[in-house]
Amino acid sequence: MRNFSFAALFLSTVALTSCTKEAFFTEPATGTVLELGFAWNEAVESCLDSDDHSAVYCGSVQWLDGTRMRLDLPSPESVGHQVSDPMYDEVQTAQSIRYVYNPTSQTVTMFLDAGTVTLEWNAALACLEGDLLHRDYLTVCAGSTPAPAL
Repeated sequence: MRNFSFAALFLSTVALTSCTKEAFFTEPATGTVLELGFAWNEAVESCLDSDDHSAVYCGSVQWLDGTRMRLDLPSPESVGHQVSDPMYDEVQTAQSIRYVYNPTSQTVTMFLDAGTVTLEWNAALACLEGDLLHRDYLTVCAGSTPAPAL
């Protein structure tokens, strides 16, 4: 009886540890921003368009993994615009930003100390779009090349 308990415990442990997420996700891109055409650690263009100024300024986004992204935008001063918003300050200084991708709605929600920002997928443009700062719209397009640094 004692050997049976040990054998059952051993087999249960082997069965549970041999389960991998590949069994649940047969396509590696499923459930991640990869299914939208992005790639890990590949910079794509991100642009911020505001009703407060005439210039659109662009930087880059890198998807670091399934939960972290890096968003690099030029300083507002470099494009002649003054922004004093905690959300923008955090975006400027963050090494990485936590996000959640929702494959059902094809949205990305970024979590910042100053609040959350949801980017919605625009299939016609192959871009994620959302309001970052009170009618300052952030666009991140799959397959785009980042703008040269200013």
